[in-house]
Amino acid sequence: MRFELDEKNLSKLLMLFSVSENNIDVLEFLRGYLENYPTIIERDEVMNNLASLGIDNAFVYTLISSFNLDYEHPLIKKITRDYLLKGIHHLSAKDYENNPYYKNIKIKNKKEGNWELKQDQYKAFEGFVYKSHEIVKEDYYKEIPSIGFFLKDFSFPAVYENDNMWMSVTPNEINTMKEAVDLSHGKVITFGLGLGYFTYMVSLKDDVSDVYIVEKDDKVISLFEKEILPQFEHKEKIHIIKDDAFKYMRENDMSEYDSIFVDIWHDASDGLELYLQSLKYLQNVNAMYWIEDSIILLFRKMVISLLKDAYMGEVTDYQTYRTEYLYTRHITKDDVYHSYDEIEQLLSDESLKKILIKIANIY
Repeated sequence: MRFELDEKNLSKLLMLFSVSENNIDVLEFLRGYLENYPTIIERDEVMNNLASLGIDNAFVYTLISSFNLDYEHPLIKKITRDYLLKGIHHLSAKDYENNPYYKNIKIKNKKEGNWELKQDQYKAFEGFVYKSHEIVKEDYYKEIPSIGFFLKDFSFPAVYENDNMWMSVTPNEINTMKEAVDLSHGKVITFGLGLGYFTYMVSLKDDVSDVYIVEKDDKVISLFEKEILPQFEHKEKIHIIKDDAFKYMRENDMSEYDSIFVDIWHDASDGLELYLQSLKYLQNVNAMYWIEDSIILLFRKMVISLLKDAYMGEVTDYQTYRTEYLYTRHITKDDVYHSYDEIEQLLSDESLKKILIKIANIY
């Protein structure tokens, strides 16, 4: 990989690297906040700033103050203006409470061994990721976060294993599955059962005849069959197949299904490898993948890092995604970029997915 860029196009490439670094800085800040201090925001503190700033801006200002950061520092001001004020919003609880799953599926607290099914909650003013990042392509792939908060406590069903959340139906799941639910029709198959949110929502559709669920975990199947499935309006549409997802994909003709949905990862960080394995078997059918946009976003970060390595003459020592990084480096090793437009084309979703399919076939 090498560059033959004039001064104008080189300037754009360097801006891409700069924005990528800002993206990472914002991500690290928000990760620290959400993983360690999601309830740090106090209602009274936000209300003290509400009159002059409005609810979203008051929340952001309070967040910055809570970490003892200087709101007037140029870097903090830039991150606040370009990312936080655009990406942090209060949400209407009613928009989610009226969701059919929340309204019709009643979750009772139940404990079996190390497993616990219960109603969890977001506290009022607790921050959480409520949908995928917004990518601003024309601004050098700036990644605007999607952090939400409610003005009151908000309950949602969850399953814990050894006190660690394993499955849930949160606003994030509702938002990130909406497109797949809307597009599903006919004979549907989904890989991964969870708490049955996707299964329930597609089963309500008149144009869905059957829903097949591939799930290998006995405990998940038992929980679903005992506590959730009896509440379905269309139980007759539901068919559970106890099997390993990749074994089923490999051994069966997937073209017999009208709609295919894969949801076997917890988030984008553990999803990349599983996504690649899914692509290996499903690349010739029209499959949908949960949070595919977030997985591609993660991969784009890697490719931008690869571009920077090529420009700087360095090699990043990737640990978590070392195999994927080295494969991508090999696939693009002979690329020559004469303009920023060509680099932008490389970073498009379509181009990145083509590279991911090549990596999947090497796996």
